[in-house]
Amino acid sequence: MSLRRAAFTVALACNPPASSEPAPVAPVEAAPPEPTCEEPPPGTLAWLPELPPPPPELPPGALRAPADLPDRTCPWVLFEKDGELAVRPLGRGEAAPAHVRAPVPVMPPAGCHPCRWAGVVTVLGPILLAVRPSADSELAAEAWIGAGMPPSPRVDVEPAPLVFAPLWFGRSGLGDSTLQGPPWALVPRLCDRSLVLVPAARLPGAGVEEPPPALVRAAGVYAAAGAELLRQDAPVPSNMSNCAALPLELP
Repeated sequence: MSLRRAAFTVALACNPPASSEPAPVAPVEAAPPEPTCEEPPPGTLAWLPELPPPPPELPPGALRAPADLPDRTCPWVLFEKDGELAVRPLGRGEAAPAHVRAPVPVMPPAGCHPCRWAGVVTVLGPILLAVRPSADSELAAEAWIGAGMPPSPRVDVEPAPLVFAPLWFGRSGLGDSTLQGPPWALVPRLCDRSLVLVPAARLPGAGVEEPPPALVRAAGVYAAAGAELLRQDAPVPSNMSNCAALPLELP
């Protein structure tokens, strides 16, 4: 074999000619299916987004690892059917939880006809805000908070009906010849596994006067008891900075 032919043979072995057949493509893993949410039922009155659970407490000096983004979940809704109110999640298919949650009945407060509704789903279950509009203005006339949390809640198995407690106490303030509601009100806070209502000023200038005694007496830890949301004989957390405000637009 000539030297030139040997060199050509070696080059051909190192650099084979391109094949007309397409190169094999590595299989691509399928993306996880997107959550499939049900359509809201007729009579839907409000959406209730679900809050992620609070992160666990860390020992002093410990650093928290970066949190992973939570999986997108389907919202809950408040709806009315045959004159009855209830809340339930819209999740189904592969996005649905392993167990099936029945609709949670809602027992609206007396005098809440009509009412504007808002809500959020927490680690303790759904929490609703009910606001009765004033008859002569766009302002609110009364406000209530609703939850269904017995002392030992099992909201994932047998949720308690949502019952309500008032947020407003005392006489309404007057501004621009319009009743604007009381200067002070109770506001909800989520403290670990407790719903706590605390006094807060809601109108400008409320700080120049003391909150009404009825409101001070009503402040505290709340849980469902029968057909009412009642203050419990339990201590209020001494450090309220560890309590979370609920994303509800209070009137």
